[in-house]
Amino acid sequence: MTYINNKKPTILVLGGSGMLGAHCYDVLKNKYKVITTYCNHSLPYKESVEFDAIAENSKEKLYYLLNLYQPDVVINTIALVTVDGCESNPDLATYMNKIFVENIVSAMHKTGLNDTHLVQISSDSVYGVRKNVKNRLWVESDDLNPLSVYATTKLQGEYEALKHKGPVSIIRTAFYGINPFSKKSLLWWIINNAKNKQEMDGWENIYFSPVSANKLVDVIENMFNESLTGIYNVGSVDSCNKFDFVEAVCDGINQPVKINRIITKQNKETLIRPEYSVLSSEKLKGVMTWNTKWHDDLDAYLNNMLPFPEE
Repeated sequence: MTYINNKKPTILVLGGSGMLGAHCYDVLKNKYKVITTYCNHSLPYKESVEFDAIAENSKEKLYYLLNLYQPDVVINTIALVTVDGCESNPDLATYMNKIFVENIVSAMHKTGLNDTHLVQISSDSVYGVRKNVKNRLWVESDDLNPLSVYATTKLQGEYEALKHKGPVSIIRTAFYGINPFSKKSLLWWIINNAKNKQEMDGWENIYFSPVSANKLVDVIENMFNESLTGIYNVGSVDSCNKFDFVEAVCDGINQPVKINRIITKQNKETLIRPEYSVLSSEKLKGVMTWNTKWHDDLDAYLNNMLPFPEE
């Protein structure tokens, strides 16, 4: 992306009061004109606008926002992301994770934003499990076997995003961070428990390649600046299990607490959370410099977190 007549490109962040949306604003605000939307939490940002994705007039409001701001980039961070919540409300999951993406693409086309770069955030959970091979890094070309309503609808959202006539970047990832407007995050739960000396469980058989929200936004920026399109895994170049991650957070904030080593017990009929979601970063490394290790990234993030939500 190039600056025209020294005009800053406009970034529309859908879901600015969510965790990733808050980080998008924080990282990009000084270099771009960033417009954020909010629903449940009003934002203390210079340019933010109320938008409810599930309201009856959401399609009309979305069209209005796109037509008003004519963004160069749209970053969609709106989704129903709780696995259990999607299982208990599959209709809402389908709307939030699939149909809303369809609405975005439709509104972009109706407003003539065919050159606008769409960034769609997906999930490492779309891979699911392999039938014959275990513990091999997931690559973007692998066959997909989503296990849950959440994973299935996020994959459907990918398909909808790819219908955009212009540039599209789809990111499969597992990211963490602090949401200054909500306590609903894994990292907040760990830190809050540690500070209150509450023992926690850490799953030893759930492996992933976590990345901080700050690092993820850096990748997003690189993608729209360099017009990198397609599907990319974005995760640490190494991996850990959930026990390792919880322990590292507690060590990083110097709050030692008892962590129970837990093995998840799921049978094939009820399996909705894959045990191995470690991503290959080779495709990403082919288009940008990427050597992020999970522990180094975590330490850096803990030293530069967004503020905790107010009590």
